Amino acid sequence: VNNNPTVSVLPNPVSICNGSSTGLQALGALNYQWSPATGLSSTNSSSPIASPAGTTTYTVTGTNISGCSNTATVTVNVNALPTISVLPNPAVICNGSSVTLHATGAQNYTWSPATGLSNPNVAQPLANPSSDQMYTLVATFPGVCAATASDQVFVTVSDPRFNSPDISYCPEAGPFQLGNGVPTNAQSYSWQPAALVTNATIANPETLNPPPNQLTAFSISIVNSAGCVYRDTVRILPVTPAPSAGPDRIICKGQTAS
Repeated sequence: VNNNPTVSVLPNPVSICNGSSTGLQALGALNYQWSPATGLSSTNSSSPIASPAGTTTYTVTGTNISGCSNTATVTVNVNALPTISVLPNPAVICNGSSVTLHATGAQNYTWSPATGLSNPNVAQPLANPSSDQMYTLVATFPGVCAATASDQVFVTVSDPRFNSPDISYCPEAGPFQLGNGVPTNAQSYSWQPAALVTNATIANPETLNPPPNQLTAFSISIVNSAGCVYRDTVRILPVTPAPSAGPDRIICKGQTAS
């Protein structure tokens, strides 16, 4: 006579989130033995708590009052908690330009602050802040491990702008230096017209000797360490003092004056 019990486990199968637990309930026998023991609160209880680190299939052997036994299996699926990442991170843009922030895998997205974003509620907004900005993304995920995850991305705005004032000079005083106000830590420099300066690839070149004796416009183009380009124009203004014969004089007839 076959008196083997009919052993079952509820729920079966079961899914949990990584780091959480589930209760298992074995039915149909008197005594129970579970294996493997990994992640179980008890190996000989009819209702152990399962907290496996990864997806695990448990086998329970149930024995009835007659000493007859049978087995059943249950798979506990462990789903990873949702995570979110944003690329590029950090991001560097030139003043006036933009970058697309990339986030994937979630169902809903909320970026804050909304300043400089094309849309704060999409996965891949266009970011065009006017100054350095930290954006925080909060995303929600569907499924058994529906949860909220967040990440941050820092957008640096590289601004190479500068102001190089016009220069008034005396042509007879000889050459003089250009580039007042031009940053000295740029990646490259280009002055035009190059033929009128001693070195067109540095921040502060001198004019040739003699310098131009008429109003001349010099343009300077720089590329900073982030690859951002800025251009400015410097005008040099020759100043020639007007001759002076001195004040008018009144003299008597027959006298002289210097």
